[in-house]
Amino acid sequence: MKKTLKIEDVYQSSTVSDFTCPLDGWILMRTFSKTCVRAYNSRSLQWREARNVCLADGGDLVKILDSTKRKFITDAILLSGAYWIGLKFNYKEKVFKWNDNVEDDLRFRNPNDSIKNPCGYIHHGGMYGLSTCDALLHFVCEISGVCDKHTYGENCLKRCSPHCGGPKKACDNVNGSCLLGCHIGYQGEMCDKVCGDNTYGANCSKRCSPNCGGANNSCDSISGSCINGCIDGYDGELCDKADVSKKVKFGMPDLRTIAAICALVIITGLVIISLALSPRGFLEAQEFNVGTGLELAQEDTHSFNNTHLGMEAVSTGQGTEYDGDISNDEEMRSQLF
Repeated sequence: MKKTLKIEDVYQSSTVSDFTCPLDGWILMRTFSKTCVRAYNSRSLQWREARNVCLADGGDLVKILDSTKRKFITDAILLSGAYWIGLKFNYKEKVFKWNDNVEDDLRFRNPNDSIKNPCGYIHHGGMYGLSTCDALLHFVCEISGVCDKHTYGENCLKRCSPHCGGPKKACDNVNGSCLLGCHIGYQGEMCDKVCGDNTYGANCSKRCSPNCGGANNSCDSISGSCINGCIDGYDGELCDKADVSKKVKFGMPDLRTIAAICALVIITGLVIISLALSPRGFLEAQEFNVGTGLELAQEDTHSFNNTHLGMEAVSTGQGTEYDGDISNDEEMRSQLF
């Protein structure tokens, strides 16, 4: 029966708490260079074949350098029997080396070369051993842990941008670039830049309204609402609606106002013309002209008579006196003519 993973056997570290295994079925060892291990309990292969399986997974046969890691592996993932590890005898240098070319410090020995072409293994009880590399054994693979989808960088100490797109705000575990684009209003590989150049919206693909107030016509990077209000004559959050009240206020009458003024002028003109051409108006004009003409004629006749009388009296020498008071015009005319 498979043994239960004992969390107390694994050293916990807050600095690497965001590591995870890149493949399903692997167990993360937080304290051992942040690596993941997997025991192939149902497969038995030669050492080189087993290593090829591990290499195909992106890792290698497990490397064990201390008793803590050995205890974790034997208690957590091994079932029974022997398992290949990443140790092999180097005939050229006459030493055992791990697959990364690091010399073994466990002091593996092969007395009198009793085992031909020896490779190392670990028993499920925790003991190390040597066997010919051609033997068929189970094996343990190890791969490097990776940052989870929320962290990146060395030791996964950096957090993905909160503006990365997608429900999990995931980013690349190496360079931090957002995997699913950016949230609305942000741009850049790491989604750490607010929309600029009078743009807004998803991928900063929309332009702020040219009716936004201010020197730069700036608007909110998410909603597009104008930050400094609207220029004269426009209204609304996006300043995309005409404001009639502002047009009238600033001397820009609308068509209805212009039509009302024109109608008033036309009606006033018609009233004046109507009064001038009515019968009553015409008679009053005639009476005014006749009366004025008679008065002028009488004044002219009176002036002429006075002047003529004076001139005749002087020319005849009669000495008739005239004091300018004529009470009866008809009587004077009979005397003179």
